[in-house]
Amino acid sequence: MKYLVLLYQDETIWPALDDAERQEYMEAHMAFDRAVSEGATTMLGGEALGETDTATTLRHDDDDRLVLTDGPFAETTEQLGGYYLVEAADLDVMTTIAQELPHGYTVEIRPVVDMGPVFDEVPAARSDSPAWA
Repeated sequence: MKYLVLLYQDETIWPALDDAERQEYMEAHMAFDRAVSEGATTMLGGEALGETDTATTLRHDDDDRLVLTDGPFAETTEQLGGYYLVEAADLDVMTTIAQELPHGYTVEIRPVVDMGPVFDEVPAARSDSPAWA
């Protein structure tokens, strides 16, 4: 099963940390990476994200016109700051490994849904479709 591990935190915290505190965060990320690589799990990806003021949000208004907005889609006290994509046997394994992440984060773990069967039924979504060319 693939899991998306979302990392949320007030984005004003990181710039306020001193070097020792930043090092603690990085060591916790490295511990998470080691836990993933040492277990029956696989790291499929992960990145830090730009701050919310670099986000662009796409919505459709009531007249179904596309509206582009600078910034995040919601006003929140915590912002999505990064993610990992991990393959793990089950949620119990994933939650155990995620405990290695820095304790300053709110960590959300969500299973990735395999949309293959759905897309296989839609010709325009298949990779062999001319729409993908």
